[in-house]
Amino acid sequence: MLVAKFIPTELFDPVGDQRERVYSPWVTFIAFLGQVLTRGSGCREAVRHVQAWCVAGRRRVPSDNDSAYCRARKRLPIEHLRVAHKEIGRWNDQRADDAQRWCGRSVKVIDGSGISMSDTKENRARFPYAGGQKPGCGFPTGQLVGLFCLATGRLVCFAIESWKAHEIPLARLLISWVEPGDILLADRGFCGWGLIALLWRKKVDVVMRAHQARKLKGERMTWKKPQRITPTWDKALWNELPEELVMRIVRFRVSIPGFSTEEIVLVTTLLDTEAYPDSELYLGRVRSGVMGDTSTGEMGCTSGACLCT
Repeated sequence: MLVAKFIPTELFDPVGDQRERVYSPWVTFIAFLGQVLTRGSGCREAVRHVQAWCVAGRRRVPSDNDSAYCRARKRLPIEHLRVAHKEIGRWNDQRADDAQRWCGRSVKVIDGSGISMSDTKENRARFPYAGGQKPGCGFPTGQLVGLFCLATGRLVCFAIESWKAHEIPLARLLISWVEPGDILLADRGFCGWGLIALLWRKKVDVVMRAHQARKLKGERMTWKKPQRITPTWDKALWNELPEELVMRIVRFRVSIPGFSTEEIVLVTTLLDTEAYPDSELYLGRVRSGVMGDTSTGEMGCTSGACLCT
């Protein structure tokens, strides 16, 4: 199978005295992966793909009933899925070259999204309904923040919490996967002083769309450390951050036929205008596709749980 080029098949070998099944861990994983990658694909469609594979290989063909596949899917260990994710990332990283870098540097992209899930008792306990939804008339809702590699497009890791969580505290959980010397690209929802300072402390530069609430003047500004901190910050960590940040401000206009011309304002810690000219920041921003708006401010949520360990 093509997937075996990226993920070792032995990772899904049966453990102990498990009897041989049509839906072995490896076959189940491949069927599940195909189901996820195919829009609108249900369990019965996954079963039909397994049946076709069995016929082609002259193997025992499972029945049309999808209950055996659903049970096998529930048996897949979550740790095996995490390891499979890491193997794909390792495969990508080994094939990345300098041509995929921006101005000679690796770029990571961070972004957030809302998610919904099955309306079960277990999900509701961890991820409550969004505001205004009545019991039985909605779905448990969560907030997810993902870290991506711009060169390969792969998801490096992600953090997830309830819909009440804000993106910045979740983003802080992902900083361990950003390497010194990287550049982090993000939208205005992540343009908070603390997050930028934390990345600067790790020798990571940022390019972000400016938050609409911040008043910006000129081409360079010094941002003073806020006196008040939100409950999501550890006081000792906050005290270790610098007293000020020097930020470069870049403005450009985007014209799309049929739409109003929009002015985009970026803030960045890339202060060297010769090494990182405005034109490169604009082109890099457009190529990444990270132009949309995100949330507008930190809400002071409880700390999230990172699922990428």
